[in-house]
Amino acid sequence: MTPKENWALAFEKHMGRKPNPDEFLEASRRNFDLATINDSAHLEAEQRPLGYVWQPQLTPLTSPQFHEPDFADKGLPWSWISWLALGLGLLLPFSFLLLPWPWTWGSLAFSFVLFLLYLVGCLKVGGKTWLAWLTLALVSLSLVLNSGILLYQGLEVANVFPDSREPSHYAQEDATFNWTTKSFKQYRFEGSHPTPLRQVIRERGLASQSQMVAGDLQLVYVNLADTSQTVTLVFSEDKGHFYLKAGQADNLDKSVRTQATYQSDWTRESFEALKVGIGDGRGSSWSRIQAQHGLPSSAKVRLTSTTDGQFDQVLTVTYRDNDTPENRLSSVYLTFIWKQGQYTLQSKSSLD
Repeated sequence: MTPKENWALAFEKHMGRKPNPDEFLEASRRNFDLATINDSAHLEAEQRPLGYVWQPQLTPLTSPQFHEPDFADKGLPWSWISWLALGLGLLLPFSFLLLPWPWTWGSLAFSFVLFLLYLVGCLKVGGKTWLAWLTLALVSLSLVLNSGILLYQGLEVANVFPDSREPSHYAQEDATFNWTTKSFKQYRFEGSHPTPLRQVIRERGLASQSQMVAGDLQLVYVNLADTSQTVTLVFSEDKGHFYLKAGQADNLDKSVRTQATYQSDWTRESFEALKVGIGDGRGSSWSRIQAQHGLPSSAKVRLTSTTDGQFDQVLTVTYRDNDTPENRLSSVYLTFIWKQGQYTLQSKSSLD
């Protein structure tokens, strides 16, 4: 029990009444010294009229109650911390309009809890209830706007709104290229549950080129830093929405190296010795050909979607020498397909 509570109980027991404000303040100045009770008793005795008989005042058996000084009801004084908290409380509800926060339903609920705590703080600090109600109005507006944005995004993802048939809506000249082999293979082409156009645009951005071809939408992504890297996608329309139908990607895999100054060592005999497979993976391997004839003049790796949800990976290489020695082939064209963990020869042609 605190000294203040001890003093209050002792005063009521000794005097038979509760202390008045003057007596409470006097005791507070003297750190609630019990001796102040005797002073109050002497002062009261001097002020009693002659013939006065003291009778104790009967009070119910309840916990002691006494009046706090008025300054306890006026709240804490405002400081720079209070103003900082107010500023943050007014700005944060609209931060989603100024910054690209990843708003989700979880973050929305978390923000609501934080602002409720701030609301309670405004009621406690300085007693400024109007600030609390102002903040509550701003928070409510923030939550309504956030909920509307999230609801619209959810409806858009769910393809509630029809897709535009205007190709220019899906392309821009300086489009960013952010495709990789992994990202290309993550999409579903035809079959069951093909990937919708909006998901591709949302994750990969706008294309470099777009056009309608025989009722289908064609998008072409080009890497401006290396124009040999391209991705071409074809979308078919179904009930007002476009879905992936087919696609191919060129040179996303840059693992095959080339050289600009190739000198031919190909002979007719070495060319004829190459074994061409028929989709069975038994053709001559690219690794062995490269070991024998070196790096090619050019190479291209193409990924193509198939109707069964798989991908064909084809490597095309060219050996070309404009100053071909005698008994050497000037150009050799080879096509390989990825089978059983390696590239195997599928077709070949040459020029003397």
